[in-house]
Amino acid sequence: MKFIKTYTKRIMKSSLKWFEKLDIVLFTYSLPLTAFFGIYIILNLIVFPLLGYSLGYSPLLLIPTVVFLIAPMVNDIIYYSKKKIGTLFLLAYSLLTFVLYGSMFYVSLETSFKAILGKKAYFHVTPKTSKSITLKEAFKVNLKEFIFGVILTLIATLLTKNFYAVILLVIPVVLAPILILMSNINVIFMKNIQSKE
Repeated sequence: MKFIKTYTKRIMKSSLKWFEKLDIVLFTYSLPLTAFFGIYIILNLIVFPLLGYSLGYSPLLLIPTVVFLIAPMVNDIIYYSKKKIGTLFLLAYSLLTFVLYGSMFYVSLETSFKAILGKKAYFHVTPKTSKSITLKEAFKVNLKEFIFGVILTLIATLLTKNFYAVILLVIPVVLAPILILMSNINVIFMKNIQSKE
């Protein structure tokens, strides 16, 4: 929130190209929207069913979730599609980015609500050292997100009798450890380079 308040005018008036501005806006401004998206989920999964409203979940209700998860990568999709890198690569990149942003939903939600309440948010940063990560470590790092996904699925199943309303939020949480394990590819690559020197 502080970044948005401090730098919005400067970014918009800067000499950055339109797509660079778009990249900053789509990524940065999606964070405050997380709180509103969280309220949307709470209303539709908990409040309305408990008040006796039987909401039939049309697949069209997945559109806000898809928009929320795709928004930060629109600029990348446009950029890579113009580079003619191949449909398969673009699809794989988009899928992995979807998993990345989807797996960060819980952290973004927690951070958004902390910012609204005036509390300081804490962000984990990328480690500065390289080491291989085990499957157990990958799950441990994502434990809160995994618990959130399980609870979200249980609430959706118990109160709405289906879970596809939250499936696009739960799938990335389940797949997040795979992204962490993919960092091992770079560690192995760097070790091979160092051993050849």
